[in-house]
Amino acid sequence: MHIYLKQEFGSFNDTYFAYTNAEEQRYSITDSSFLPWHKIKIVRNKSTVGEIKQMFFGLKPHYMLHDIDDHQAYELRRIGSVEEGIYSIAGTDWHVAGNIVGMNFAIIDQIGTQIASVSIRDTPIGHAIDIYIVNILDEVLALMAIIAVICDRKDQKSKSQNPENYV
Repeated sequence: MHIYLKQEFGSFNDTYFAYTNAEEQRYSITDSSFLPWHKIKIVRNKSTVGEIKQMFFGLKPHYMLHDIDDHQAYELRRIGSVEEGIYSIAGTDWHVAGNIVGMNFAIIDQIGTQIASVSIRDTPIGHAIDIYIVNILDEVLALMAIIAVICDRKDQKSKSQNPENYV
């Protein structure tokens, strides 16, 4: 399944839409929190299918991924720095690795099988984030993990550009 993300401009919060190659909207992804941490809803056909909550217990933020349909919760945690590009996903045998800063990374299982991949491309009005998910049964969890990694990348980029705003 190939989908791509586009950001909605002019909204008060971060809103993205995920489209198929046929330009059909598959998901809306909204960060509904005006707080300094993320609380994201992933909606498909007017029903919430996933939620991502940023947590701050420990030294580094991590993300709880709630798959509403499967009634499962997973934890995405960064190992090292964003530049090192390694995240674990507790509750699965998956991990994220690659060039997070350059938006060219993949979700891989413990034996090296690719679950999903992410890349960025230029469009006439900016950038689009291309996502390829191998098995449609993994779509919601893989999308949540990818969104959480993108949020972590964005937060770390903000901190490095404005270090006086962060502890």
